[in-house]
Amino acid sequence: MEERQSIRTYPRAAPEVRLQVQALPDEASQAVEGVIGNVSLGGMFIETDQPQAPGEILRIEFDTTPQDEAHHVVAAKAVVRWHRRIFEPRGMGVQFLGFEGVAEQNLQKWLNSILEGK
Repeated sequence: MEERQSIRTYPRAAPEVRLQVQALPDEASQAVEGVIGNVSLGGMFIETDQPQAPGEILRIEFDTTPQDEAHHVVAAKAVVRWHRRIFEPRGMGVQFLGFEGVAEQNLQKWLNSILEGK
């Protein structure tokens, strides 16, 4: 059997940080909590018992810093590309569509610190 290699545009990290996800454009929709399974500048896998359907547009928000440091929030718009509802871990793969404010720079700095082991 031929072995396939996955080519990723961005390196991924698996920080297991809690986050909130809200379906758009319904700003009044209830936020769903999850945990980051892995993340890159291109997207992330969100572990959650309530994965959204592929094609859903979401607003994602999480804090990249420990409680004792200045908070660096990452807020982004993303689209669900796939979901896993039966097998563990349950969740969804999302692709970032855009970041709010300096969120992309916050995410890049955070990923660099994780990947460098700091």
